[in-house]
Amino acid sequence: MHSSARRPGKTGLGRADRRYWPEFAQRGSPSCQSHLVLSHRAGLPAISQPLASDALYDWEAMTGALAAQVPWWPPGSKHGYHALTFGYLLGELVRRTTGRSLGTYLREEISAPLDIDCLIGFGADEDLRVADIVPPPPMSAEQQENFAAIFNDREGVAAKAISQPLDDHEDLE
Repeated sequence: MHSSARRPGKTGLGRADRRYWPEFAQRGSPSCQSHLVLSHRAGLPAISQPLASDALYDWEAMTGALAAQVPWWPPGSKHGYHALTFGYLLGELVRRTTGRSLGTYLREEISAPLDIDCLIGFGADEDLRVADIVPPPPMSAEQQENFAAIFNDREGVAAKAISQPLDDHEDLE
């Protein structure tokens, strides 16, 4: 997606994000560029503020919280998987630079021209094509210990990155 946005005549996703998302640059992310978002090096794998349990379904709440979030590390200095924040970061950058949703951008700029059957966001008519989520097998005792250790520091980046936006972490014990 990054390279397709950098083609001649396209809005450049490679430029500093503050130009397109000024709120994002307010809290320590002024040097963060989209390539750092795309490579999970933006320093925003989690949101430190408490969020409502339904925040993942609220685009404005999530992108607003990310714009207000001070990076956990200087952008570009470390890597950390942005499991729950990546879609919002990339989607908001695409929306602000192209005026289209991430799904629309993918369909119009990549999937359709390359005749690729790939969707982000779809209607009920596509439900039968969606795979079921299969739960993982039970964790070993060692895996359970390692996972529990993450929550020794409930305000730390690791705990927040895999548990936000839960109002109550008791569910994870």
